This record gives sequence, structure tokens and C-alpha cells, in this order.
Amino acid sequence: MFQSKRFMRASRIVCVLMSLFLLQAMLFQAASSSVASAAAVEVIVDNGSSYNTLHNSGTFVKSTGTWSSTTTNINAFEGNYFTSNVAANYAVWTPNIPVSGEYEIYMTWLAHTNRATAAPLEIKYAGGIDTSETVNQTVYGSEGGSTVWNLIGTYQLSAGSENYVKLLNTAGGKYIFADAVKFVLKQPPGEPGPGTDPEPEPNATVLDNASPHFTTTGSWSAVTATSSVYGSDYMATSSSSPLNTAQWDIPDDIAPGKYDLYMMWNGGGDRAAQVPLEIKFDLGLDSAKTVNQQTNGSQWNLIGTYYFSPEYGQYIKLIGSGNGVTVADAIKLVFKEGSPPTSAPAPIYAMPSSVGDELLIDNTDPRFSTVGSGWASTTAGGAFEGTNFMKLTDTAPNQANAATWSTSNIQTAGKYDVYMKWPSAAERPAAAPVLVKSADGTEIYSAANSNYQVDLSGFVNQREHGGEWNYLGAYTFNSGKSYFVKVTGGEGGELAADAVKFVLKQKTSVSEPYPEPKHEGVIKVAIVQDNLGNYSLTRGGQPFFIKGVAGAEDVDVIAERGGNALRTYNHTALNGWEILDRAYEQGVGVMIGLWFVQNGDGIDYSNPADKAKITAQLEDFKQVVLKYKDHPAVIAWALGNETDKGNMDVYYTINELAKFVHDHDPNHPTVSVLAGSSPTKVKGVKDNAPNIDILGINTYIHIDNVYENVVNQGGWTGPYLITEFGPDASYEVKKVNGIAPIELDSGPKSSLIYSRYMDYIIGHPDKVVGSYVFKIAEVIGNTHTWYNLQLENTKKTPLFDEISRAWTGAYPTNQAPRVSDMKLSGGAYEDLKLDPALARDVLLQPGERFTMAAAVTDAEQDSLTFAWEIRYEYKADATSKPGQLIPDTLFEPNPEDEHSMSFYAPVKPGDYRVFLYVYDGHNNVGTANFPFRVQP
Repeated sequence: MFQSKRFMRASRIVCVLMSLFLLQAMLFQAASSSVASAAAVEVIVDNGSSYNTLHNSGTFVKSTGTWSSTTTNINAFEGNYFTSNVAANYAVWTPNIPVSGEYEIYMTWLAHTNRATAAPLEIKYAGGIDTSETVNQTVYGSEGGSTVWNLIGTYQLSAGSENYVKLLNTAGGKYIFADAVKFVLKQPPGEPGPGTDPEPEPNATVLDNASPHFTTTGSWSAVTATSSVYGSDYMATSSSSPLNTAQWDIPDDIAPGKYDLYMMWNGGGDRAAQVPLEIKFDLGLDSAKTVNQQTNGSQWNLIGTYYFSPEYGQYIKLIGSGNGVTVADAIKLVFKEGSPPTSAPAPIYAMPSSVGDELLIDNTDPRFSTVGSGWASTTAGGAFEGTNFMKLTDTAPNQANAATWSTSNIQTAGKYDVYMKWPSAAERPAAAPVLVKSADGTEIYSAANSNYQVDLSGFVNQREHGGEWNYLGAYTFNSGKSYFVKVTGGEGGELAADAVKFVLKQKTSVSEPYPEPKHEGVIKVAIVQDNLGNYSLTRGGQPFFIKGVAGAEDVDVIAERGGNALRTYNHTALNGWEILDRAYEQGVGVMIGLWFVQNGDGIDYSNPADKAKITAQLEDFKQVVLKYKDHPAVIAWALGNETDKGNMDVYYTINELAKFVHDHDPNHPTVSVLAGSSPTKVKGVKDNAPNIDILGINTYIHIDNVYENVVNQGGWTGPYLITEFGPDASYEVKKVNGIAPIELDSGPKSSLIYSRYMDYIIGHPDKVVGSYVFKIAEVIGNTHTWYNLQLENTKKTPLFDEISRAWTGAYPTNQAPRVSDMKLSGGAYEDLKLDPALARDVLLQPGERFTMAAAVTDAEQDSLTFAWEIRYEYKADATSKPGQLIPDTLFEPNPEDEHSMSFYAPVKPGDYRVFLYVYDGHNNVGTANFPFRVQP
């Protein structure tokens, strides 16, 4: 832009005056500002100049060699980055630092296996140049559109542009990734005035060691000082006992909200360099932090940012350290913003309590919902309940269009008559599918995902009986659980959704079974590390390698087949004391699961508004620990299952419970169970939940990556358990017709389990302390035959034979038949065999004849019986029950070959699966199945 010299001179005069004014204002502000405002300084230098220019944050330069660039990647900061595998190349970020002070330096990148594992860094700071740091860019990368900032270290930086971070490459052809670097002010110099109480700062609460909110346990001494201390003295101890603690309780009169937490101590060369902290806050317990009291004495040191609330027993605690004198002087809380409003409690609905009581849910009730397109409320078209009803204007057949009436938690267990009302009309469907979720066919106490079934058999004719309560059937509902009735648009037509009614027909008396234990006397389980660093367990002083099964459906057979442990997913599966007593009698240990609500399923572990829910759940689990901790069958506590499906803030809560276990049950280790072995999640447990003793990994197809991910990439230094393993999971294989996962036949599936156990569990004795195969019985993985070691209550599968062989070194006396090479012939197919690694379509016409055949072997050459059936393909609503049996299937046996059977495809279009069961007369069964679709 053109400017005249005269105008430029005038501009300079104005600029000088403005600069003087701003400088005066800045000096005034600097004299009176709080540490909180300084601590909010954050400078980001991107690899793109547009961001740096806009924010005046600094400059980025790279060497002149060959680089690749991208400008549209959503995971990169500002969408752009550079990469290079040239050994001589480098990149430099130079920040504009606004104020001198101690800064945390972070770097972000996108992880990939072709990246450098130890790319050198050169960091110019106020004290010189640091060349000791490297970064491993194969892990901890940004993903899912969220930037991951990796802490490089803390450095004293001078104001201005004298500091820089330089990323270099090394020989070997690996790529370095240049994206962005962040500088966060941790502590400005020169605060507060030594030996005096500084002027009160706005929004700050200071708690000195003289405060009534301060207490100590163990041996501490008061030290009077005239300088380098807040107030007139501080407390000190040289004891490393964990019983030596100093604690500041959060006052009852502070406002709930987000606070910057600072700590001050009297520094010195004899001070402890790693003083453990415990910070109890809204979301749980942070016990991963330590402070170095040899440096940064007599100033406010930023510890972190936390949500605090009064009346929740929250605190900040110092624990005596064995590497020097530990000092407790003062903490400061600087208010940043208020907490979000506490989550509103769930509405309380009137529920049936006496026989004849009704629960009516209309379409205007909050418990009613619709999914799909084309739903509209209307009053036209016949008699209905309430003020209107919902009508589906999308008349094409579509199972995804559905209306659901969900009960709140049932108050009174029992048998309920269920009715539905709709306004009839000629354009309505004549056979609208109805689904009813209930507890029929299940136990009152059950493991997770096994406490209900869904009746898929119902249909209603909405062309008739409008305005009436039409009977759907009698169903069992258990107290404390919620159920639903759903109608879908699978038939087409103008589906109506009006009201559903539940009438209590008969009460079920439910009392806690087995209210008292038959066995008592704790057996200690200890983690042992030998002089080579290898981990193992002992139980009662004897070596104990966990040979376990997930599930408690059949305790006796676990011991019979050579196992020594089981895991439950929730304490409710213990059935009072029954499972523990039976397990102890069979020599089986129990890892008790405490089922944390999954993040997003009613609790947000990152939201302080849910602190009441978080606290209530935690208190319930503490009572469970106190109840069962001394039973001799207990071997460990599994704190949640796959709670990492969300964010890692849940581990502050898990860490708090783990510490409670350590404090009240020193005889049993704590376990945290992850879904898979992502190094980022492993590091999250390590960083957020240091009270976890053993890492648990649920893994299937990727079991071969676990050791590398957990130990080498995730940095886990303790023992780990494989808490679930088995064949490839149903969500890890290819599908038929885009909907039906392809299951291995039971023969090759069982061989896969054995090889995985030997290679990846027994094969890593330095870290792995055992495993749990998934699952003993009663689980659906798209089919009822996918995972279960037993079918039909007691019949053993080849999977059980192979895991028994892995545990004991020998097969059981009589093995199950092995089925393989399931093939379909008919229509357009001849001897079609499915491969779980290859997706494909299998399409038949209604009523079309087809033949299934399979190869079957039996080790003992027993006389075999073959059973065939066709079922609907699994529906997600029926988690605990297999797809519904097609009762009117037309079979055509082959008298010359019992290994084959001819069928006629169902007339109704849809997705189906044919099953084969082979029985040997010795309570064993082999299986195979084959999915297909009947076209319209």
C-alpha cells in the first residue's frame, strides 16, 4: 500500500505516543495482574505463515531440501504440514514470546510407521541450547480431527524472538513431520514478595499451612522463616512414609468452578526432587503429578487446571518423599470460570406397584422416540390416545423407520400384559413388525449384555381395531431395568405410532440369593518382579498364572477343563455370594468387575456437571469392594471394561477407586481393561491412573500387536493381562451382502484360538501374567456360535477343547466334532465357500432350492448326529439372543450323505443364516453357518 513520507512521519509520531501509552498501561497492568492472567499466555507457531501472521505468533522456516506438503488434512493443525525423509533437512519454529518465564513446549504431528522414532530436537532457551530431546513420531499423533499436543519439556524462555525449537532428521530414510509447536507459560518470574503476604488478587483463594483447612498426618515440623516463604512459616518432613501427608481441603465457601491450582514451597538443595501430589477434584483423582522442590522456590508454581466444588470432600495433598526434605507451605486457587449447571436428575415417573396398575406411554411422552425420515404428528385419521399421534409419511418398506416406547426403570418385577393402540385406516400396514424387549428366558442376575431378549415375532394389522387397546402378549420385566416396545416401517404403508400400555399382571418376588458367604479368609495375590524385570503373580505365596474364562455361567467346568480363574463384568453377576463360594470350592479365582457406565451412556466423565453421578457410582463401588474383599476366591478388581471408548478423563475416576482399593484391600491388584492396545490409550492409563497395577487388554484380530503397543510404544512398565481374546471378532471380518459377518467354521476357529494363546500369551512371559478367553457361554457375536465355549447350556465346542489343551498340554478325553469347508450350491452358485477376509454377495430367490454341505471329523470316530436350521440374521436389538428361528423351513435330506442338506429358501425377502450342529453323543457339538439373502 502506498503512503507519503509526511503521512508516514505522522504515523510514526502517533505510533510512538500510542506505544508510550500502551507501555504505561502494560506496566500498570504488570504491577497489578494476577498469575492467572500470566499463566494464560499461549503461543502457537504453525508451519503455515498465514496463521503466524494473523496471530503475530512467530516464524517458521525449513531447510531448502526436498519436502512434501499437504494443506487439507483435518487432523493437522490448520490443515497443513511438511514431511521429509532427507537426512540433512530440518525445520525451525521461532516464537514471539510476550513475557519472560517458564514455558512448557509442546509439538504436534500425525503418527505413521514411516516416521522417525527418535528425531533429534534442538531447543534454544534462556539457559543455552538443549540437544538431549528426541521425538517418536510413529505414535501419539493427532487423529479424529483432534489435535494431540505432546509435551517436550519445560524451559525458561526470554521475552522476544531469541528462542527456537529445531526438528532435525537422521540417516535411514525415515520421515520427519513438521506441523506446529506450542509454548505455554507455566510460571512467570518474581512472584510473590518473599516473607510477606502479597496483596490479595482478584478471584484468588490462598490456603497457607496456617489455614484451618490445612492438616498433616505423620511427622512434620514447623519451620519459621522471614523470607522465601508465604506467611511466616512452613511445614517440613524428611520422612518418606506414605503416612506422612500434608493436605489442604477445599473450603466449603468457594464457588464451584474451574480453577488454576498453584503451589508455593521454600526451595533448596536438600529438598525432595519428586514430591508426589494427590488432587481430588470434580472428575476424580489426579495422582500422577510430582513437584521438584529443589527449584522454583518462594514463587507460585502452576500445577494444573481443575474443577473444584465444595461439599465433595476434595483436597490437594503432598506426600512425603524419600529423596529429600518435603515442604508444605501454601496453595492458591485462581477462579477461571463457573462450573456448568449440575445435570438435571432423570424425571421420576409413576410406575406400577400393585397387580392391575398400568403404565401408559403416549407418543407425546418423553419416553417415546422415532428414528428415520418422514415422521409427522397429526390428528387426522381415526381414534387415538391423547392429543395426536405420529404418522410415517415415507410409505416405502424400510426397517430403519421405527417408533419406540421405552419404559423408565421398572419398579416392580413381574409379568406384564402389553397393549398397543393405533388409529386404523386402509393405507396402514397390514403386518407392521413389532419388537418387544423383555427379561423372558434370562436370569434375574446376569453378566453384562445378558439380561434381556427381544421378541421379533410380533406383527400388528393397523387397518383394523383402531382406537382399541390391542393385546401384544405377556412379558417378564425385572426391577431396575428398562425395556421397550418398537414398531417399524418394514412392511411399508402409513405406519401409525400412538400409545403403548403395560399392565402388571403378576409380581415376581426377588430377594438377594446367597446373602451370606460360606467361605472366609483372604488369600493374597501379589505382583512379583524378578531380577531380570520379568513379572508374575503369586496367590497365597504360590506361583499363579491366570488361565481364565470371561463369564461365570459355568464355574465347575472351568476347573474341570484346567482353568483356574474367571472374570465377571459386574459385581451383580456374583449372585450374592454364590459364584465366589462355588469358585473357591473348585479352586477357581474370581476377578470381580465393577461396571463403570460408558462415557456418553448417561455420564460424561469430562463434565463437572455430572459430578453427582460420578460420585454416586464411585460410592456404590466402594461398598462392593468392602463387601467382597476378604473372600478367598477374589484375585483382582477389574475397574470398568472398555471405559476408554470416549475420552481418558474417566481414568481420574478409575484412579480414585483404584487408590481406595489400595487403601482398603492391599491383598488384590487393580486392573484397568482397554478395548484394544492403542499406545495413546495405554499412555493415558499410565498418566491418569497410576494406581492401576495391571493393564488389561481386550483383543482379537490384533493380538499380535499387543506387546509392541503396550510395552514398546505405550511405555507400560508393569504387567498386563489379556482380558478378552478369541477368534476374529464379528466386527473385524468381512460381510455377506454388506450386513452378515462371515464366521469361521468351528474347526479352523478353534485352531486359531490355540495358536494365539501359545504365540501371544505364553509367548510373552516377561509381561503377561495370564488371560481370559471370551466367553464361556450366553454371548451373541452376531451369532450364538461365534465365541461361546459351550452351547445349549453344557455342550462343549472345539473352542473349549483347544483352550483346555493350551491350559493343560493335552486334549480332553473326548473331543467335540470339527466342522470345516461349509459350502453352498444352488441358484448361481456351485460349491461356494466363504472367506472372512473377502466380502461378497450371496443372493437367492424366494423358494429357491439350495444345498449346504460340510466336512466333519471326530477324533474318537463317534456316531454323529446332524441338525440343520435357518434363522433370521441377527438384529442389533437382540443382543442376548440369537436370530429368530424360521419354524416353517422346508428341508430335503440327502440319504446318501448326512454331511449335506437341501433347503428351499424362505419366501419372505430378507437376510438369513443357515446353521449346522454336529453332536457326538458325549455332550459335545461342532458348528458352522452360512449367511444369505432372499431377494424381493
